[in-house]
Amino acid sequence: MQASWGNPENKAAVMVRITEDGMGFPLVWTPDASPQSQAVDYEERLGIPLPIALVGECIWLGASRRYAQRWPARFFDTIQPNQNLAAVVWVVLHR
Repeated sequence: MQASWGNPENKAAVMVRITEDGMGFPLVWTPDASPQSQAVDYEERLGIPLPIALVGECIWLGASRRYAQRWPARFFDTIQPNQNLAAVVWVVLHR
């Protein structure tokens, strides 16, 4: 899976949502999410595998308020468009 589907505009749109719009870490869409939740399908829209998105969301939800304010931008800034995230998923799932 290629991050941002190789399109820097996909990453830029998310960065605007979390920094300028102040929405925080976009909630991860799961089959249990309601349509009203505004959750994001990270795999479909952003090319970010679900396990990575869930780890990012869990850190954001469990962080102190001060750290949580900076976390979304830090998380998304580390993922570069077209980056192959398969190896990252393997490490996350096998630790």
